[in-house]
Amino acid sequence: MSDKVPLARIDLGLLAEALDDTQWEHEYYLDPATGQQYVGGMGEVLDADGEVADPEEQGWLPVEGVGSRAAYRVMEDFAAAVADRRLGDRLERAIEGKGAFRRFRDVLHHEADETVLGAWRTYETARSEARALDWLEVEEVVDAGELAAARVVREEAAARALHQVGVAAHGARLVLLNGMPGSGKSTLAERYRSEHTGVLVIEADEIRRWIGGDPADHAEASRHLSLALARAHLEAGYDVVVPQLVARLDQLERFEQVATEVGAEVVEVVLHGGVVEARVPDEALEHLVDYAHGLADVLEHRPETHRIVTRHGDHDSAYRDLVDLLDPDVPA
Repeated sequence: MSDKVPLARIDLGLLAEALDDTQWEHEYYLDPATGQQYVGGMGEVLDADGEVADPEEQGWLPVEGVGSRAAYRVMEDFAAAVADRRLGDRLERAIEGKGAFRRFRDVLHHEADETVLGAWRTYETARSEARALDWLEVEEVVDAGELAAARVVREEAAARALHQVGVAAHGARLVLLNGMPGSGKSTLAERYRSEHTGVLVIEADEIRRWIGGDPADHAEASRHLSLALARAHLEAGYDVVVPQLVARLDQLERFEQVATEVGAEVVEVVLHGGVVEARVPDEALEHLVDYAHGLADVLEHRPETHRIVTRHGDHDSAYRDLVDLLDPDVPA
């Protein structure tokens, strides 16, 4: 049986904080037998019972700060990744000379929006916790395999955060997620939205319900609203995903025109797979054959359209394909 401490017993955030402490105002120790951490000051450390303890006698490991260079590199990498170069340049200038950490945070809190602030918190935490994992590996406190798995999680979180602040580098995108009723369009769109800050999902059927009266009478009105929402969000520099069956070329061209007018990229995707009839609205059942012919026509006339295969009960593989298409350099 391994005598290593399970990673779950260690407060990784506290360990990261100790390693990042460059002021030397406190003393930090970790008990390699239990994973418990202790903080002291003025040469005095208290044990779990509140009694003064001798760390060396207890066999505790001293946790010493790794210096400011590692934290500086985190700010440097983040600033370089920000697609808004006005903000990125301000952040890069902020970290020149003494007081870099304070100036960097001041610029973020006064000039960055919530998307960038959230990405910074995620990125900083992931990088500092990765340094804590490295320390645990050197000190041989936790099993190396468990540390490796935890490190992958932090690396992926850091990569996603950089992708969020760099999303404008590829320009805003209008993603038309097309397919038969019941093929999983809304499921994939919602999952993509939940994992990508700033993405707007436009559900035309939902918009119909915003309008008084019978939703069946508001198809054209909902299209106008969908196009207006898409235009506004794309102009703001954010991606828009439209999970909607569009079996007519002229309707696709309306979305394409909006994207072109605001300088956004259009990504067309058609989901292929068995239709789950239980998920198909009653009013659509009798038109399934017509819809299939319409989609076939779309694919014939728009060869740039991407195809993703969906399988009933397996949205994960289709989602991975979608992420590979839209974010090929970011872990899914």
